[in-house]
Amino acid sequence: MKYSCKMRFFLFWVLLGLSTVLVAGENSLDHLLGDRTARKSGIIAGNKVRTLFYNYGVVGGDITGSSPEGEWPIGSGNSYIGDVSILVGVELPRKWEKKADIDENSIAVLDGVEYEIIDAQTYINANRDTVKLIAPNILRIKGIDYNVSR
Repeated sequence: MKYSCKMRFFLFWVLLGLSTVLVAGENSLDHLLGDRTARKSGIIAGNKVRTLFYNYGVVGGDITGSSPEGEWPIGSGNSYIGDVSILVGVELPRKWEKKADIDENSIAVLDGVEYEIIDAQTYINANRDTVKLIAPNILRIKGIDYNVSR
C-alpha cells in the first residue's frame, strides 16, 4: 500500500509537469511573429513632400530603388531620402560589466540570421497590397486618433 501511494504521488507530479508544458506551448507568442512575405507599402504626402513607407520600419526607398523617396516638391522627381530605418539599441546596467568583457566597438554579426522588424500578421489586411492611412494628419495610437496637423 505504501508503494502505491508513492507511485501515485510521483505520477501526479509527472502529469502536472506535462500539463504545464502543454499549456505553456499553447499560450506562446508565436502567433505574433511576422512573415517576410507579408510586406506592405504605402505613400504618404503632405506639405509638398511625398514619400514611400513600409510596414517593417523603412521610410523612403528600399534597396530596390522604389520611389518616391522623399520627393520634394511633389511631381518634380527630385528625391531627398534614400532609406530611413529604425535602429534598436540596448544600454546594459553597470552590474553586467563584472560578469563579462564588453567590446565597445560596434561590429556586424554575420551569422546568417536576419535581424529585422517584421509586422505581425494580426495588424495587416491580407486582402490589400498597400498600407492604408487612417486620414491625412491623423495618427492612431492604441485606438486613439490624434490630429497632428499644425
